[in-house]
Amino acid sequence: MIRIPYGVIFGDWRRPTTRCFLRQVKDNWHAAFDFGGVSYIQSLRTKNEREAEVRIGPIKDTLYRLESGTLALPPGADPKTFITSSGNHTKKQEPDTQLTVNEVSDRFIEWATSYYVKDNKPTNQVLMIRLAIKVLSELYGRVPASTFGPLALKECREQFIKQGLARTEVNRRTRLIVQAFRWAVESELIPAVNLEALKAVKGLPKGRSAAHESDPVRPVPDCSC
Repeated sequence: MIRIPYGVIFGDWRRPTTRCFLRQVKDNWHAAFDFGGVSYIQSLRTKNEREAEVRIGPIKDTLYRLESGTLALPPGADPKTFITSSGNHTKKQEPDTQLTVNEVSDRFIEWATSYYVKDNKPTNQVLMIRLAIKVLSELYGRVPASTFGPLALKECREQFIKQGLARTEVNRRTRLIVQAFRWAVESELIPAVNLEALKAVKGLPKGRSAAHESDPVRPVPDCSC
């Protein structure tokens, strides 16, 4: 869903025509705008359209001030950071590398609980995420999330095997942990290098691990009624 671009003309008074509008990506609202011939998009961190309209206001105002000449982009400043911070920051803010795995996990579960919903109730996916994150938190909850790498992920996977889970379920829960870190990277909570490293861990192949295989699904016998 896209809203009308920002920029209107009233009589002799011309207002800047730089595009700035709301864009809905899945369930979340983003601010989309152009500056200096480049298109940008910034998450407004809300699923509520009215709240998004309020949050996009300062971005529109900053664009207006830049185009009208009452505000200037400092030399070397990152345009997106400058505009989305109402001119208060000039450099990209680095992700907080001090967040612990528990802190990232709590935020991820909070997001998942609001995202995986059907009939106003959390779906079974939320339960699966909680089960996977439980092992993650027990083993590495207090360590900085930025230090969680492939070896730590494999240790979580080994714990799933020790729980007696089938190979496919072990792989599934391991992927859910990777999903948590993917979400953290998308939310700019941890560096992207974490996710790239975790992607190197491949799923357990059939017959090459201590995890047992799932019981085959057998056909339902005919009913002789």
